[in-house]
Amino acid sequence: MVNSNNGPELPLVITADVHQLPMIQGYLQGLVLSLWALAALQPNHWEQARQTLDLAGLSPLPYYLDLAKPAATASFSFDEARSLVLIVAKLAQQNQEILRRAVTLLEQMQEQRKDPSKTALLGTYLEKFERPYQKQCQHLGLPSPDRSQSFKCLVDLLFCSHAYGPRWLWSVLITKA
Repeated sequence: MVNSNNGPELPLVITADVHQLPMIQGYLQGLVLSLWALAALQPNHWEQARQTLDLAGLSPLPYYLDLAKPAATASFSFDEARSLVLIVAKLAQQNQEILRRAVTLLEQMQEQRKDPSKTALLGTYLEKFERPYQKQCQHLGLPSPDRSQSFKCLVDLLFCSHAYGPRWLWSVLITKA
């Protein structure tokens, strides 16, 4: 079991195969970019979470947050995926309040049949998120995301922000891929 001192254990048993890694990588990158866009994550936030979880093997800053260059796919592994699951859940927990506000606002706008991008919070989020995520999907050979995918990342992150977020996210990754 992979265990962080501050979170639930993740099973080491892998039920996915190596051909699913690009889809898993794209999904995780989408979540990290979503956190970056909504919560204005800085490299020190990533580093603090990485140290707290004792994930020395994970790169100090996600290479896909360097928006000037596309992500590499050759070095991505299941071990990195498991580490990213833990760190995404940790960062989501640390930013749970803003995630909850964003999802609540999204729900309100949908109920009122209004465009969520017209709100300050969700409009800024979309501006920061959509272009980099689209680039990463193209680079990984994944279908271009639509706007609903941008909002789905917020909802998924809210689920990740709870105590069993890492376990939930890992199961989603394995079944989706």
